[in-house]
Amino acid sequence: PLSERLNGFLQRLKTAHATPQDRAAVRTLGAQPSLALTVVLLLLISVGALNLGSKLTHVDVDRNEFPVSAMQYLHDHKLSGRTVVTFNWAQYAIGCFAEDPQTFGQSRVAVDGRFETCYPREITDIYFDFWMGTPDSNVRYRSPKSGPFDAAKALTFKGPDLILLCRHQLPSVRVMQDHEADWTLLYQDSLAQIWGRTKRYGDPKSDDYIAPEVRRITDDVQEGNVSYPAFPVLDRHDQSASGTRSTSIEGPARRI
Repeated sequence: PLSERLNGFLQRLKTAHATPQDRAAVRTLGAQPSLALTVVLLLLISVGALNLGSKLTHVDVDRNEFPVSAMQYLHDHKLSGRTVVTFNWAQYAIGCFAEDPQTFGQSRVAVDGRFETCYPREITDIYFDFWMGTPDSNVRYRSPKSGPFDAAKALTFKGPDLILLCRHQLPSVRVMQDHEADWTLLYQDSLAQIWGRTKRYGDPKSDDYIAPEVRRITDDVQEGNVSYPAFPVLDRHDQSASGTRSTSIEGPARRI
């Protein structure tokens, strides 16, 4: 490749291994300053363009920033429906849902990062009450039309089926732990949790029941990268290539 040849040429010039042809090229450039400047600029532009091109064609998605494994679990177990998703993941979830309508055809997110662009403040306040756990005006603006602060209203408003949340947002984690009678923890890793409404996913009489042995409650460390757009793998032959380190937890969800 051109970039390797250019880098090799420049590296040889920095060492005692420059060939006679390399030295001749340098003497020629030195005798013609304008030509030398032009060649150097072209070299820099070429190398920069090649490096930029590789970045534009390959973007890494950090597993410790986005719930790649959690979305894979939703896909593998065909969990769909009205979903409350942590706001900074919601547009990622929308992309995953749209990519596989056969699995996620009934899935919708409650709100996403566009906030007031698409949703009234009275709606976003419901979910910020849940995520942030405080009505403190020094922390966030809250509409006077939103009614009393209620951190749990997001669990009933418009009847969500699933909750996908970030474990680092502790107020929402605590709300879920306080409502374990109505919600069942289906999935957990070091970054994310998935809760399903118990009547649908925790009741053995339900057609959508997820048995305890199918639930995945761990502290699997989410590390490494996957290529953008990081959608769930539709047909996985190698379940071990998950990019996680497992420290499994038995029993109910641990409290913060």
